[in-house]
Amino acid sequence: MLTGSHLKVTISPITVLSKVQNFPMCYWLVRTSLLLFVSLFYVANMTTSAPAQVQIGTVRGTVVDESEASLHGVRVCLHHTLTGTIQCTHTGHDGKFTLSNCPLGTHHLKVSVSKFQTVTKTILLNSNIPVNVIVTLKVAGSKEQIVVKTALSPEREAMSTETSISSDLIRKFQSRGNTALQNIISTAPGWSSEDNGIIHSRGIDDGFSFINDGVPILDRIDSFSSTAIDFKTIRSIRIISGHVPAEYGNVSGGVIDILSNSGIDLPLGGSLSLGAGNFRTGEAAYAIRGNFKQKLGFYFSNSLGGSLQRFLDPVDPRNFNNRGGILQLSIRSDWHPTEKDVFWFNASTNGSDFRVTNTFKQELADQRRLQSLRDNHQSVNWQRLWSTHTVTNLALYKRSYRSILTPGANPHPLSVQQSRKHVRQGLVFNATDVRGNHKLQIGVDVQRITPDELFSFFITDIGGAQEAGLRSNIFTYNSENPFLFQEAVSEGQVGWYVQDTFSLFQNMTISAGLRFDKTRLPVPDSAFSPRLGSVYYIQRTKTSIRGSYNRLFRPPQVENLLISSSAKARELSIFSTPEGEGGASVPPERQHVFEVGFAQAIHNLIKFDMAYWWRFVRNFGDPNLFYGTDLFFPNAIASGEAKGLDLRLEIPQKRGWSAWISYSNSSVFQIGPVTGGLFLEEDVIEIGPGTRFIPDHDQRNVGAFGLSYHHRRSGFWATFSGSYGSGTPLEVEEEEIEELSERPGADLVNFDRLRVKPRTIFDVSVGKDLFVEKPMKMQLQVDILNLTNSLFAYNFGNPFSGTHFGHPRLWNVGIYFTFH
Repeated sequence: MLTGSHLKVTISPITVLSKVQNFPMCYWLVRTSLLLFVSLFYVANMTTSAPAQVQIGTVRGTVVDESEASLHGVRVCLHHTLTGTIQCTHTGHDGKFTLSNCPLGTHHLKVSVSKFQTVTKTILLNSNIPVNVIVTLKVAGSKEQIVVKTALSPEREAMSTETSISSDLIRKFQSRGNTALQNIISTAPGWSSEDNGIIHSRGIDDGFSFINDGVPILDRIDSFSSTAIDFKTIRSIRIISGHVPAEYGNVSGGVIDILSNSGIDLPLGGSLSLGAGNFRTGEAAYAIRGNFKQKLGFYFSNSLGGSLQRFLDPVDPRNFNNRGGILQLSIRSDWHPTEKDVFWFNASTNGSDFRVTNTFKQELADQRRLQSLRDNHQSVNWQRLWSTHTVTNLALYKRSYRSILTPGANPHPLSVQQSRKHVRQGLVFNATDVRGNHKLQIGVDVQRITPDELFSFFITDIGGAQEAGLRSNIFTYNSENPFLFQEAVSEGQVGWYVQDTFSLFQNMTISAGLRFDKTRLPVPDSAFSPRLGSVYYIQRTKTSIRGSYNRLFRPPQVENLLISSSAKARELSIFSTPEGEGGASVPPERQHVFEVGFAQAIHNLIKFDMAYWWRFVRNFGDPNLFYGTDLFFPNAIASGEAKGLDLRLEIPQKRGWSAWISYSNSSVFQIGPVTGGLFLEEDVIEIGPGTRFIPDHDQRNVGAFGLSYHHRRSGFWATFSGSYGSGTPLEVEEEEIEELSERPGADLVNFDRLRVKPRTIFDVSVGKDLFVEKPMKMQLQVDILNLTNSLFAYNFGNPFSGTHFGHPRLWNVGIYFTFH
């Protein structure tokens, strides 16, 4: 029985590890496809739907003529001003319409039908309470052009640095493989992606939180830990970098709010896509979606992809032992039994099988380590509209993760094995009440987390281990006496918050919230977190000035947390001291975060945003990569600071052209000692109490841009984009520079600056839409990534992040079919 204390397992771990095998991908593909098809059939026959979301808006309305008679078959379109997303529907026989699953923000509602004058309204969605409108159409021929503005300017309530990305941009984004979503997110100012989809945000390593259709995803989703959300199922992305409202817990770097596709507003149909590229890369995906009488909506998607020559970012520039595949299946279904009750259901199952890339010596030894990742998710959400100003949401969810690493043949100089899994079950409840100029929110979330870890390693070649710089105290671990760790626990986390958003006086909006979080994993800890943000809008110049203060509290990542927090692992670390300073348990991260900024609209065409931010961090979370593998072990650094400047310029689509550019300048430092983690290297920089150093994710200058053109009449479009990174630090002692300079790929490092050399990457994508007006629409697309074939490294010889090299020129050709 689990009572909150550690449960120790006494079965033979070596026997268990020796029997752990990877599931064959083809068998798993068939099995999971059948299971999800059965789920789709069950849901389709048991539910009916109309959509609504936590933090997702709904617009309802009635269209009438001047005599107040209902108008049938009127086309109603909603245009989101930030992302450019357009949703359309037609009024029913009673003149009513519903547009749902809408991202929050400012929208333009356009109502048009023949013989009547077109009407445009500005609609502001700032909560999940539906907005109701009545649109009166006048007979065509009137001299008056009706444009009714019913809401504030887009910048009126923007208290944070936010970036919104539409499905149209996602579809045209030049990316491939299992890091597409992370590459899209890294285009936002203050964000950057490193090797294998690892994301950094404003000086924080992996401190962000994903929100998928109102339900949190708090676990790692990089290529090493689990599969990312399939970017082809995403409708829009909202990235929050500055002020984090109190409703978001377990976050320190930012929030990524994702709205997925729904079939509730779409006719029965589907899509099919096929793609192929160099390095023997291929992908295939299909989706089926639709609705029944606008009561039942469903969206099912299935995608499969992989590469036989380049699946991960390799550890050697010559790219050894690099192949893998990924499978993703998901379903979303919505049910609206009454005008006031909405239910929706999400489920997915995902997995990837791949080889761990080799160094040259590992390749000579014919090492073939294999890793298998599996994750599945289920959630159900009930929204109740109690009145025109009060709404509640209740969500239940379960997320399961599993990672299996097997050594394969001829491991060198270590044989490493792992079988890790954890389940996160949670309940989220929140209530929103909008009265006058106040929007009051309260909520609570409860989680149960059950990590179970089995980990072992031993030396296979002492000479190779000495040459690799491994600590001598691990040389006693051999096949007869392996290092062994096995443990399982079940612990809880709970949080609650209260928040009010109100206008103190005209053009001044304030958000004041208080959050409390408590965790028992790995040790009991808790914190109160005040969140305060404000924005002042100058109507005449269309300028918003904002500022915020947030106190943030984030428990450590669950993956490999038990071993990282164990005294047994601490005994092996070079950071261990006779006094035991720092302890063994990895504590939660705590921050004081400040931001000041402004946004400026220029001629209603260009939006410019600038923000200056700084963070004071205690227990700085900075996971380290275990030697020669792709296993991350969480740890914490005693303290640190980060500060920076973020800029973004956006030009929405005009005459087919659109553009954006982002730039960030930042600096980060940390102060030891190091708590937790599993470090085996001997020759790394000493990080003792009071030692100040630059972490592996400190990249002083990061930039990105994009320029798009779409000729709608011909269906031709093209996107040209680029990114820049000034280089990450090495983090080694000076006496180790000579040895590093002899490693493959050393020419990509500036040893005078002790940093990886800067990288500038250009990408291009072109496409052609065909048969747009017919039941079947076809699109051809060609993507070229790293157009100039530049050679670059993400990191090099770093004790926290290791060595990884970026991709050469990649190309991909795709064909996409959409059926109605």
